[in-house]
Amino acid sequence: MRNPATSRTLFLPDKRRPCATLLARLALPALLAAAWPCLGFPAPPAADGDSRDAPPAKVGVPVQVGVPIRVGVPIRVGVIVSLYTATGPSFEAQPYGFGHADLARVFQKAGYEVSAVIEPGAEKEPDLQKALQDLGLSERWVDGSDAAALAKLDVIVSGSNPNMRDEVIAGIIEAVRQGAAFLNLEAFGTVNPLYNKRIETLLGIRDGEFHWRSQPMPCEVVEPHPLLGDLRKGEAFMIPGLDAWAGAVDGTPLLQPAAEVRDSGSGSADVCPLYVRSLGKGKVLNCQWRGDLAEAGAPITSEEFTVRCVAWLGRPEAPLPPLDAPTASWAAAGGAPVEAGRFRAYWRRTTVFSESFPTDIAPFPGGDPRYSDWLTGTNSDNEFRVQSGVLRICGGQRQSDGFALVTAQKLIGQPTFGRAIRVTAGMGGEPGPVGNWQVGLVVGGVRVIYHLGYAGGALRIDRQTPWTRLTENLDVGFTPTPGYRPLQRIEVLAMQRDGGDYEFQVALTERDRPPFMHSFVLPASQVGSLSQVGFHRQSLGRAGEALFDDLRIEQIELPDAAALNAPRGDGQGPRRPPESQAKNP
Repeated sequence: MRNPATSRTLFLPDKRRPCATLLARLALPALLAAAWPCLGFPAPPAADGDSRDAPPAKVGVPVQVGVPIRVGVPIRVGVIVSLYTATGPSFEAQPYGFGHADLARVFQKAGYEVSAVIEPGAEKEPDLQKALQDLGLSERWVDGSDAAALAKLDVIVSGSNPNMRDEVIAGIIEAVRQGAAFLNLEAFGTVNPLYNKRIETLLGIRDGEFHWRSQPMPCEVVEPHPLLGDLRKGEAFMIPGLDAWAGAVDGTPLLQPAAEVRDSGSGSADVCPLYVRSLGKGKVLNCQWRGDLAEAGAPITSEEFTVRCVAWLGRPEAPLPPLDAPTASWAAAGGAPVEAGRFRAYWRRTTVFSESFPTDIAPFPGGDPRYSDWLTGTNSDNEFRVQSGVLRICGGQRQSDGFALVTAQKLIGQPTFGRAIRVTAGMGGEPGPVGNWQVGLVVGGVRVIYHLGYAGGALRIDRQTPWTRLTENLDVGFTPTPGYRPLQRIEVLAMQRDGGDYEFQVALTERDRPPFMHSFVLPASQVGSLSQVGFHRQSLGRAGEALFDDLRIEQIELPDAAALNAPRGDGQGPRRPPESQAKNP
């Protein structure tokens, strides 16, 4: 990130540079299908008598948490895609590029209706045209100086734009006065135009001075607010750093620097990290930290918090999940309350891997260095390819198993990811015969699977080798839709208990459906170690293509047993979803 305190020399480019996405950082090679038996996957089943994917024999009582959310038009989000930020002056050794626009992908995959907000006339520039094409927004952009067009959006979002045109700031101000909402993340105009009357009018900061902080900063809650879940006044909230305007705020502070920061006399004491204000008929929400909240010890990632902010600004009447609820509870129209999940503020999460499949390739991984961490294998004629930003596993006419994995040894140089990990991903598939095929998320020696198009989904957990059905089928409360866009979202929190057994908390959602959540206890002898994560497709014959996207793996630093089972502080005890004891054949 920029630090003008260490370098005040601006980089003034003499020509435009092509955009570079921050999400395309993962790179990984093809491995042979011979790796199949070595990785602990099941041998091909016998041709007769195998009914592992026949229509499930027993469907349990559905376990639903939450209530249906308001179903309607998706939130209309305008993400600033700034050519001026990407190619203009910079406090770094090179232009900032279009990394700020990657938020568009986050909102697209959440099911929001996304448009780009651009500078007037920038649509003629090749660099911006390429950026819009990469984001799938070539035909969906708004002139940022056109207040009437901006006012048709529910939320306008700026994701770290140190260079802002005055005419765009003026357009946003008028659109908010007419009723749109504005969400700012990190820097806004801190290189150009610098602090001026328009920035004061929009952000509500008086006598603003730019402040940058590279180290995490303890904060405390000033006022309870839905964005902060059930955190109360005075409770702690850690942020990873600052890229902010310091100054008195004309609005409602939600977080403030902790007492030790305020008493230190540092410039950080003059920054309000999170506040909300009214401007005309609209609202402005300013999040002034830089970096990932989860890596600073907060109970949520910055990406998740951003989605939470847009949900609240765009649908303020819709309830939000608890701050520490699994992300799979999110839905496009806002959110559904989830009384489950056990992430606490002192659980440190570190992202060790994320993959959005930005580069199409066939076959996958195909020796492409960007996918060099991936292993694939099949016992039949499965094909692997990345198309339109989605990993696809396609089977043939015969019974087949296919997998794509990453391992702890490859990613972090350790035999396992540790005692606890959190895995999130998008999963789904094209239409195919109902009941004879499944998609799954591999975690350690087991996989969480469900059946597309089958009433209730029949979700369960299977052991990989030898193949064993560990749990009975559960009704998820809806029928997972084949071909659905966006994909179903799955989240698995796997934790090894002090006694050695594992607890798997599983959440599954599909856009506007109530989220399904359930907790399973699995013997350590079945799970093995948390050494690998990935995707799995299985079918008894010809079936649809399995679709996978947005894999994220986080290591979790567990507290001790006493803290793990500590009450919430409201007399309700620890929050846990319903629990199933796995079969141990």
